[in-house]
Amino acid sequence: MDARSDHAGHPANGAGAARQPAAAHAPAAAGDQGLRHAVRTALGDRSYLLLHAGFFTCGFHIAFLVTHLPGEVALCGLPSSVASWSLAIIGLANIAGSLIAGWWVNRFRSKYILFWMYLSRALLVLAYLAAPKTALTFYLFAVGLGFTWLATVPPTAGVVAKLFGTRYLATLFGLTLLSHQIGAFFGAYLGASRSPARELPVDVVRRRGAGAGGRAGEPADPRGAGAAPTGGCGDVALRRPGLRLRRGPQLLAQRFAGVRSLRGSGS
Repeated sequence: MDARSDHAGHPANGAGAARQPAAAHAPAAAGDQGLRHAVRTALGDRSYLLLHAGFFTCGFHIAFLVTHLPGEVALCGLPSSVASWSLAIIGLANIAGSLIAGWWVNRFRSKYILFWMYLSRALLVLAYLAAPKTALTFYLFAVGLGFTWLATVPPTAGVVAKLFGTRYLATLFGLTLLSHQIGAFFGAYLGASRSPARELPVDVVRRRGAGAGGRAGEPADPRGAGAAPTGGCGDVALRRPGLRLRRGPQLLAQRFAGVRSLRGSGS
């Protein structure tokens, strides 16, 4: 009897064990209101919208910098091999940065990782603007840019998962990536905009540095047609006797002044 009782009790226990996980997951299934509700909830969350804003900015300046990096190298009078090596270094540093960022996500809070990533990029761009434009400057800039390139992806996905769980992580993170790609489009497109009515500062400088052999209506370079174009660089020398200064911030004001003068001459 005891043996039969024990034997008879096992199926009951097994059935109870089989029913237990289903019962445990029942509340979660009942609380799942579908993808549309998850997207509406996420779009109403301030933290999620800030992730979109950060990823949009990330895509904008990443695409802007890399798309127009070869043109910047040419404007600085450096050989095209500097641009090629810079892009290659960005790719190599990107591998290391992505792996390390994934390792950091397991040890630190994702929002703090994102904060330091974006801050380091801002400081990197400021350092680039202030530095003399040599091959070494471009290579060091490529290392820093590549290290933080896709390193923002693991912490961003981690924040989305923490806010809304993993049930719709693919869709919610995909929407943030869509914002990233929209920003990348504008970064590449606006950097290449060449309409005279809304010409960008880098185009103004390129036109000014075209020399006497440029198109009709372009101001001639007083140094002559054979002078190397330096308009795109932050390394600008003040032509005073015995004085040579590196000007970064002043260059920006100079470029925008060129935009206004071109618009005035066009009218």
